[in-house]
Amino acid sequence: MRHATENVSKLPKWAQSKIQVLEMRVSELKSTLAQLSSKEPTDTIIVNYGVDEPDTNLPNHSHIEFRPKDGDPIEVYLRHDDPTTITVSASRFGGLKVLPVATNVIRICVSR
Repeated sequence: MRHATENVSKLPKWAQSKIQVLEMRVSELKSTLAQLSSKEPTDTIIVNYGVDEPDTNLPNHSHIEFRPKDGDPIEVYLRHDDPTTITVSASRFGGLKVLPVATNVIRICVSR
C-alpha cells in the first residue's frame, strides 16, 4: 500500500505502529466494500475519479447519505417505481435549498 520511496523505519516506533494499524484498517474496509459491491454493473456506483481504484458497484437502488462536515445529512437514491428519477431528501432536519450553478449543475444543502 505504501509507496516504495517512503521509509517508515525512520519514524518513531509509535508512528510506525499507528501507520501499521491504519493500513490494516484500510485493508479491512476495502475487503468489506468488495464483499458488499457487485461484480455486475448496477444502477448505483461509487465513482473514483482521479483515484487508482476501480469504480465500485453498489446493490441496485442503494440509498446514499452524504454527511457534510458542517451541515445536515442529505440522502440520495433512485426510485424503485421510476428508475429514471433520483430522489434527494433532507435526512433529518429542515428543507432542501436548491442552488442552480449551470444548466447541468445544481448545489443542494439543508435549509433550517
